[in-house]
Amino acid sequence: MLKRLITIALLLVIAGFVASFLRDQEGTTVLEWMGWRIEAKTSLLIVIAIALVWLVIVIDRIIGMVTRLPGRFSGAINERRQKQGHHALAIGLVAASAGDGREALRQAKKAKRLMGAEPLTELLQAQAAGLTGDPDAARRYFENLSQEKETAFFGKAGLMRLDAERGDDKAALAMGREAFRLNNKTPSMAKALYALEARHGHWDNAIEALSVAERDPSMSAQSVQAGFATLYYCQALALIHEEVKDQIVIKTLVKGLGHDPGLAPLVLASADCYQRLGKTKKAQSVLETGFKKNPNPEICLKLFEIMGEDEKALAALIRFAEKNGNPSDGLKTIAGLALRFKLWGEVKRLLALVPEDDQDLSYWQVYASFAEHADDESHEGEDRPDRGYALMMAAQAKRPLGWTCQECHHSHQEWAPHCDNCGYFASVAWR
Repeated sequence: MLKRLITIALLLVIAGFVASFLRDQEGTTVLEWMGWRIEAKTSLLIVIAIALVWLVIVIDRIIGMVTRLPGRFSGAINERRQKQGHHALAIGLVAASAGDGREALRQAKKAKRLMGAEPLTELLQAQAAGLTGDPDAARRYFENLSQEKETAFFGKAGLMRLDAERGDDKAALAMGREAFRLNNKTPSMAKALYALEARHGHWDNAIEALSVAERDPSMSAQSVQAGFATLYYCQALALIHEEVKDQIVIKTLVKGLGHDPGLAPLVLASADCYQRLGKTKKAQSVLETGFKKNPNPEICLKLFEIMGEDEKALAALIRFAEKNGNPSDGLKTIAGLALRFKLWGEVKRLLALVPEDDQDLSYWQVYASFAEHADDESHEGEDRPDRGYALMMAAQAKRPLGWTCQECHHSHQEWAPHCDNCGYFASVAWR
């Protein structure tokens, strides 16, 4: 307010100064036109000219203001509608995230009425339709989104989800691949596509999708490693089935080992492949690394086989286990091997090293076999094991480690890329 008063005062001072200056000026201007003669002081004519210019400016401003009134009125209404529409859209998105499909649909319709068929309103309507159990309506909205260049990715990703939910994997894969082609930098969509590709054995496509999906926050480092390792293992099996040379197969297997050097099927396949190539030392190295990561009985037995399957090999295997902390699974397997050579003292020593918490069914089975076959000379007095006691403990013992799905905890007789119960890929692990 003070600034405006100062400005007005300055303008009045300047106007007074100019008026005083013009009044003091002498001079006359004569105009003759069509028989008319006008004679006036030049200073007066200057004032009149300035006044006319000012009047023209004022009239122009008034006319402009009058002509813009309808547009301003319409703009105010449109701005209000947009504001209300965005408010409805925000509430609808919150409702959709909370799972309230009816409220989300109501707000989506309100937003569309106020704002028109914008991409966000179409997307909200599609989500709301899906939440309210109306897949046909959701499909229509996603199809509309897929027709526009800016929203085609979201539309196709939504159609992929709808097709997958109704069990049409062929259509879901087609939509997913189109969406991935449009945008291969969205982890959540790539994760869904990875599951579809892996389910149908498209290993190359699944690897490409997983390389993007691994950035999704819901993907743990362990699941990503297991996913890549399983994909490369399955890819290698496909190459073997196609009778591709082992030199090419081993490259694929090595890629898998780089992600999970302890996945037993992958470790065993790599060792077999190296053996066929005559690279026994490489095969043993892969098995030793696998044993360190996962002392699975199959890895342990294969390592014993490649070492020579004799007492010397057994001694080497015992030293290797000791060097790596004597894992319980390894001790039980090695104790079983020592039974073959009737090394009763070594069997007793190895079984004694197994912690009580790890004395499961497999432990007591080895112990019962030891008690049954060991001769009297191998025991002293009360040290002789009781087979009946071992069998009783075996009946009460906890289940040994095995192939278990990390998602649904379903037990499997052997490893599989997919869980037979829940269908998850790369979820079966030795636990």
